[in-house]
Amino acid sequence: MIDLPPDLLSTENVNRYPGRPIDGVFGAMIDSKQVRKLPVGWLLLLLVGYLGVIGPFDQYWLKKLNKQMLTWITFPAYVAFFSLLIYFIGYKLRAGETEWNELHVVDVIPHGEHADLRGRSYGSIYSPVNARYIFASAEPFATFRGEFSGNFGGGQESSRATVEQRGNSFRAEAAVPVWTSQLFVNDWWRQEPLP
Repeated sequence: MIDLPPDLLSTENVNRYPGRPIDGVFGAMIDSKQVRKLPVGWLLLLLVGYLGVIGPFDQYWLKKLNKQMLTWITFPAYVAFFSLLIYFIGYKLRAGETEWNELHVVDVIPHGEHADLRGRSYGSIYSPVNARYIFASAEPFATFRGEFSGNFGGGQESSRATVEQRGNSFRAEAAVPVWTSQLFVNDWWRQEPLP
């Protein structure tokens, strides 16, 4: 699926302008569908309600009680109430269950009766809480990393994972922030009978 340009293999010091890493393309394919957004109409209605409560409603009922000085107490109370309401709505829209999605890309290189299997496994984890997740591999040769970010200086790994190489394999612990989806990549190799 992804071919290296021939000039990269034939000459030294090839100057190529770095593009966006392919990790983001595969990551978009397996990203979580649990992240939902509040429709704009509901958001505008919430804003109009907030403005109505802190303005005309507050003035009307404090004037009726003849206690206009209480606005120093009621206004912060309205702000706190609406802040909690917005947080609760956001929590209900985004709270979900831990979700793991995978995509495997495998190259099969035949050698007579056997074949080399070279794979890249993309995994996206959605976390409804701040959590740490453990990863490990039973493959004879494997590595683990986070998604490469696409900045101009080349790709840099963007996850907060601690990876411990154990021989030719690994054990990793990755921190995933609340309400986010994070991509991890596992490169591996093994030999098997020809499929």
